[in-house]
Amino acid sequence: MSTQDFDTQLAETFRVIANSTAYPRPGRGRSIRPGKNALRRMKLGRLVQDYRVEISERQRTDLSDRSWKELADELDRRQLPQAARQVREGDHRGEMAITTVMASSTLAVLSIGAEKFTNEDQQNAELERMIDSHAEELGSAELPAELDRERDALSEAEYIADLEEVGADQAAIDAELFASEIAGDQPGVAMNPYSGLDSSSEQSPQIDLAENVEVEL
Repeated sequence: MSTQDFDTQLAETFRVIANSTAYPRPGRGRSIRPGKNALRRMKLGRLVQDYRVEISERQRTDLSDRSWKELADELDRRQLPQAARQVREGDHRGEMAITTVMASSTLAVLSIGAEKFTNEDQQNAELERMIDSHAEELGSAELPAELDRERDALSEAEYIADLEEVGADQAAIDAELFASEIAGDQPGVAMNPYSGLDSSSEQSPQIDLAENVEVEL
């Protein structure tokens, strides 16, 4: 699969998520938005999951003034301009049919009810697993989207920079500085919330998404 074809799949997936509604049972969400340093290390599934978390948070808190710049810039850096444009420019609601396998599977995950997921965290964990599974099937291991992901642990300085970038309050920054002093300023230690980016924090049920989904937005 070419990078362009994969980009089309991912862009449509983001469009499906943008048109989704928050799960009726909220999860723990996240403690802070990731900055560019954390985003550079995330697998595609985690990038998509974080977008979904942001969509849900905006719906629940009526926050509409946050920029998608960090995520869009990261997608551009990975040579995925269609996905970046979708994230940057909005949800593009309309009558466009779902045409790609990844987007169809995403819609299936977002449509599954409480009989499979007890809260939104489990739903999002399944979304992440499914996206990474499709990425492997579609050949993303050979694409720049995966090859350009940074794989080293976040340094303390990078994490502080991310906190400042996303507008964390000074108390959070001071707490991080204090924790890094205790840890000896070692990158990737437990106090770093991004040290486990390649795996979900909660176990989610394995969902069969083989059933054909025919939906128009």
